[in-house]
Amino acid sequence: MAYNAELQMLREFYLLHAPQITCCFCGKPIMRERDDATFGHRRHTKIWELNFTVHHDDEDRENNARSNLKDSHSTCHRKYHKSLLLHGGTSAKEEIEKEGHDEDKKQQALGGKNA
Repeated sequence: MAYNAELQMLREFYLLHAPQITCCFCGKPIMRERDDATFGHRRHTKIWELNFTVHHDDEDRENNARSNLKDSHSTCHRKYHKSLLLHGGTSAKEEIEKEGHDEDKKQQALGGKNA
């Protein structure tokens, strides 16, 4: 029983804070705000859209100093490491940021809808 209460409390915490946390690669929020989120009664639906991970800024998985840990979308994180493998590390982060800005421009051209 305590496990369920703890899980519900963590969901509430995540729903409150995740929209304010941005990806270290693309700069967009880790999660969009949800219209159905309410707080105080801990009766939230499961969060299926989890798309985040922690990136080690110095690439050393053993270095878990808070200053080395960065929030990121799982998809951006994969793109970053794939780009490092393909391009030898040349401006992988800049490429992801550029893709994000290009996508924003496309959305504005389509009427300002955000995905």
